[in-house]
Amino acid sequence: MTSTPHLYISALPFSPAQSMIYKQFSPKYSNLAQIIDGGQPCWPNLQLPIRGHYNGVTSVTFSPDGKRIASGSYGETLCLWDAETGLQLGSPLIGHTGSVQSVAFSPDGKRIASGSTDKTICLWDAETRLQLGSPLTGHTGPVTSVAFSPDSKRIASCSRDKTICLWDAETRLQLDSPLTGHTGPVYSVAFSPDGKRIASGSTDKTTCLWDAETGLQLGNPPTGHTDSVHSVAFSHDGQRVVLVHLTIPYKYGVVP
Repeated sequence: MTSTPHLYISALPFSPAQSMIYKQFSPKYSNLAQIIDGGQPCWPNLQLPIRGHYNGVTSVTFSPDGKRIASGSYGETLCLWDAETGLQLGSPLIGHTGSVQSVAFSPDGKRIASGSTDKTICLWDAETRLQLGSPLTGHTGPVTSVAFSPDSKRIASCSRDKTICLWDAETRLQLDSPLTGHTGPVYSVAFSPDGKRIASGSTDKTTCLWDAETGLQLGNPPTGHTDSVHSVAFSHDGQRVVLVHLTIPYKYGVVP
């Protein structure tokens, strides 16, 4: 269905004065209605794409105060952005040697964790954008997801090596042995709101629940899924877990 021309013309006065559409067409229509007060000079930043990565973007997250955005990319870098203006904050964060698959802000807003196909997790100072120490090593496969505990003291990571690892966010040391139970690559990990449980989703078509303190699996994995589980999240009250099934095509070297 094609809209009649007068619909476009009636909307033209409400276009921002500095927009391309207003500059192009308003001189052609001398009898347009005029916005006396409150007109916008430019389109709001919320309607504009944020550009800066030179390769595909894999993960985005807001800081706890909502003022910044962190993004990871197939180009091995992280970027920080001003959520209000959409402008990039400083240069990209460089430290990984493989694509960045997951980024997460700590709940206190002080750190950023990133997981990569280089099999490591990097920690960054969210203010200075400097890397905190050496990368965390322990996984034997690409790291697919990272998550902070609600108190910001621990990090959970999962990998295509079929395991989940727990780390001390301050010392960057691994806490005990990896959590094993999945029979396929693990693609998502999440802490419960009270920090007592961890949920994980895998290509083995299961979701596992773990005791965050002991690392023990809680019960048997629920059965019934017919495809890989690629994302898990707890409800705010911690009583439910939501799952997303997704088939990831082979692209940029990422294998399902």
